[in-house]
Amino acid sequence: TLTIGGLRGGHSGVEIDKNRANAIKTAAEILSRLEGVKLGKVTAGIADNAIPSNAIITFTSASSIFEISEAINDVKDTLPEGESEAKFNIDMRISSAKLMDTEQSANIITLIREMPNGVTRMSEDIKGLVETSLNMGIIKIDDKTAELTISVRSAKGEEKAKLLATIKEIAEKHGAS
Repeated sequence: TLTIGGLRGGHSGVEIDKNRANAIKTAAEILSRLEGVKLGKVTAGIADNAIPSNAIITFTSASSIFEISEAINDVKDTLPEGESEAKFNIDMRISSAKLMDTEQSANIITLIREMPNGVTRMSEDIKGLVETSLNMGIIKIDDKTAELTISVRSAKGEEKAKLLATIKEIAEKHGAS
């Protein structure tokens, strides 16, 4: 089990432009560096409009504990400035948890990595105003379902529609709806 905690998080309507790490995206970055990942139970986020600061990911991997630690450290080094309180913990144990196969797991990890997150457009009229953004706020994976909840905001309807179309395209590319 990989536990991520201590990220700053915050409200996506207020802090979305503050370059804060998202625990869901951070977890996907770590897992993408490992071999033969099979996801089990995954939970992160408490609301679609809150930048998730914690995640718990049950998984197996063909990677060694050294390689897992190296992946964590590599990703930790890429976190935005101000995320110095981030904590990563690996708890190794034998479990009877149901796991997805490696292909399903890779599709989910890649989907998360490819999905935009944060500010996608600033206002051309008002300096410093976020015009369009999205927040990957909640992920829940269990033995039956995988659910990712994203909050999309825009001051312009056509920009929101474009962003929703991008989300749909990425989801469908990876077998999600």
